Order: sequence, then structure tokens, then C-alpha cells
Amino acid sequence: MAMIRGMSDRLREAVNKSGMTYKQIGQRAGMSESRLKALLTGSGGCYTSTLAKLCAALNLSADYVLGLKGGNN
Repeated sequence: MAMIRGMSDRLREAVNKSGMTYKQIGQRAGMSESRLKALLTGSGGCYTSTLAKLCAALNLSADYVLGLKGGNN
């Protein structure tokens, strides 16, 4: 559970810094706004393909989001 919480925290930080709305990010990542919000609150997991799309939409490294390395690249 700690990994999911950390992942959600890093994603939420990136969303806040992006200057985009949940709707805009959801559209870029091919997911609904409600699904994005669920990921950001840690109330749901996601497929690796979903994570990859979300990382691309936010210009993030999946390693960073998963907590495998520091920095966002």
C-alpha cells in the first residue's frame, strides 16, 4: 500500500505543477477525469499501459512515479 500511496503523491504533485486540468490530462492519457482522480487519491490501481500513458501526458519517467529513482526524468 505504501508504494501506491507514494505513486499517487508523485502523480498528484506532477498534476499540480503541470498547469493542466484533470480533464486535459485525462484526455491526453486516454482516461476519464474520474479515473484520474481515483489514481491521484490512491483509491485504485492501474494497468502498466495506463501508467505509461499518464507518464507520457505529464512528461514523467515511470521509474520516478514508481519511486525507483529520484527526479522526474
